[in-house]
Amino acid sequence: NGTFDTSQRAALRWGKWKLITGQPAAVLGYENGVPLFIPIIGLDPAIENVPLDKNVWLYDMKRDPLEECDLSDTKPEIVKRMLDRLEEIRQMSPPTIFQRDPDPALNPALHGGVWAPRD
Repeated sequence: NGTFDTSQRAALRWGKWKLITGQPAAVLGYENGVPLFIPIIGLDPAIENVPLDKNVWLYDMKRDPLEECDLSDTKPEIVKRMLDRLEEIRQMSPPTIFQRDPDPALNPALHGGVWAPRD
């Protein structure tokens, strides 16, 4: 690819195509306001055959709305174009700001798994 860092979790829709990057993971918790992810490859039977180093998936949403057939290896030109677009978007986006010392009263565990708004 040479542009977008595919270890980052991202997704992009373009026409019938959907590209997903990053290793499948679940949020384990938060440390200093930063989400801690635990890889789910090997833990989730739905993706038990995914290689540990796989981090790019491409789906034809018109033919495969359930995302069961990854086309990333057979459509490298589509993957490249979409990764280039993700990199363009990343370069235009402001950096993510994580709150280093979040208010414990806003903890997602106390609010249905989401950060509560400040008053």
